[in-house]
Amino acid sequence: MAVDTYLALPDHERESITERVAERLGRDWLGPRHGDADSLLTTDAYASHLHAELLRQGMLAAPQEPRPATQAAAQPPVAGIPAQVRTQPPLERPAPQIGIEIGW
Repeated sequence: MAVDTYLALPDHERESITERVAERLGRDWLGPRHGDADSLLTTDAYASHLHAELLRQGMLAAPQEPRPATQAAAQPPVAGIPAQVRTQPPLERPAPQIGIEIGW
C-alpha cells in the first residue's frame, strides 16, 4: 500500500520523500539524492523506510489494534438453514477396497 500511495503522489512530494529517506539512511542510500528514485525507493529493500516516511508525513495511517473477538459462534443458527448433524459415527478404520491389495 505504501508503494501505491507513494507513486500516486505529485512529483514534488515524491522528491521530498526521496530526499528525506536519503538523509535518514546516509551512506546506506544507494540511489540519487534528488530526482527520480521511484524505481529504487519502491523495491523491497527500501519498503520499510518508505512506509515509515509516509507515516511521518501523515500520508498513511498506522494500523489499529484488532477488536476483541465477539462471541458470534454462540448465536443461534440462521432461520431456514438446518444445523448440520452427523448421523453416523466415524469409522474406526476405512473399509478395504475390493481388488486393491497393498502388501509390505
